[in-house]
Amino acid sequence: IKLNSPQVVGVLGVTCFASLPFLKGTFEKPSIPWTLVQGANLCAFGLSFYSVTQPTREMQKPKKDEDVTKLPSSSKGEKSKSKSKKKKPAPPRLRTLMPPDGWSFVIWAPIFVGETLMVGTQLAVSKKSAIAPIIREVTGPYLFAKAFQILWNTSFKPEFQQGYFKYIAPLNLSGLALSLSFCHKAFTDKTARGKYGAMDFFLNFLPLSLHFGWTSFTSLVNWNAAVAVEKEVP
Repeated sequence: IKLNSPQVVGVLGVTCFASLPFLKGTFEKPSIPWTLVQGANLCAFGLSFYSVTQPTREMQKPKKDEDVTKLPSSSKGEKSKSKSKKKKPAPPRLRTLMPPDGWSFVIWAPIFVGETLMVGTQLAVSKKSAIAPIIREVTGPYLFAKAFQILWNTSFKPEFQQGYFKYIAPLNLSGLALSLSFCHKAFTDKTARGKYGAMDFFLNFLPLSLHFGWTSFTSLVNWNAAVAVEKEVP
């Protein structure tokens, strides 16, 4: 499956949305081995982290060598004309009511560091631990969150900025926030809050709270930007 296709990414996103209510509780079943729960969280985070390191999130820019055809013996004037002819049209400009400042993306550092510690320390958690049932409840929606994040990371290419395809990125980001909301609910429920201390919260649940809060905000910004895209902005 090529994730370069907007149609494929869009269908996968809709499929995840449709499956989330029915499959989010899969790992809560006692019949699921505890090692499978631990391994699933670790693999999901690893795949998501790998997708972030790929250059798919960068808008493709034409290389200088591709912009101008080489003319071995031409004057400067002819070269400048050739440059103007071969230049590709500029990408659509954005007009958004809520443009995020660059510093706001610093929060990704504690989120990724926190989730690295989370999936790592879970390997040392016993299946008889008081927080094991909570982790089981978190695991299903966490896997969906990582699936949405991988799909969202693929949506930052020129082919995803045309027509209705520009709504694929905010759709998947909203799915990410929705999935994390189920994770957040699992450990903030009244019956769950008395089962863990401050250290357990810091290592296992705080990163999810940060991630949930951030994606809830950025999904709104993403939708705003998608709706506001125009070919020309006065």
